[in-house]
Amino acid sequence: MLENRRIIRDKDAINSTGVLSAKDISCLVIPEGCLGLPTLAAMEQGIPVIAVRENKNLMKNDLGKLAFKAGKYFVAENYPEAVGIMTAIKAGVPLSAVHRPLKYTDVVCESFENISSKDQIKT
Repeated sequence: MLENRRIIRDKDAINSTGVLSAKDISCLVIPEGCLGLPTLAAMEQGIPVIAVRENKNLMKNDLGKLAFKAGKYFVAENYPEAVGIMTAIKAGVPLSAVHRPLKYTDVVCESFENISSKDQIKT
């Protein structure tokens, strides 16, 4: 299969079965400090990039200095954490909602004692 890979330039062919495009990429997971064409392409197209600190390499680029769109660059300590970030992105959950400690939250307690039987929700 890898022998058949090629760059598609025909705008009509991009929608063909088996053609992978940027719209098919939900995020890019890379070793921290790793910079190359896939990272730059993801940044340019607004694809989230997750850099994993645990994956040591010889590259020492500071990706945080690049012009990523807001909320498109994340750093994970390890690959399980990267999976958690990917899952949150896919579910539309902001990472601030799962980071500890949670920000101060007002808790509102309400009583439902005054609901009549006709107002009750049937399950």
